[in-house]
Amino acid sequence: MAPALRKALADLPAEERELMLLVAWEQLTPTEAAAAVGIPADTARSRLHRARGRLRERLAPPRPASRQLTVTGDLT
Repeated sequence: MAPALRKALADLPAEERELMLLVAWEQLTPTEAAAAVGIPADTARSRLHRARGRLRERLAPPRPASRQLTVTGDLT
């Protein structure tokens, strides 16, 4: 999973990746991470929310293809 995580992190916009790493690896709170990069805390929380969503999408196992129901026969 490490290669997939590295790729997913690399694909994030730089601003989101920086905050994600500060919070996940450096153990800063979102407010502390915001102060470290010089942005408002609410902006940091929004960016983290988007970054987590992007990572979740990229790292989620593929969903099975949905099955299409076909109707056969006379429905009248």
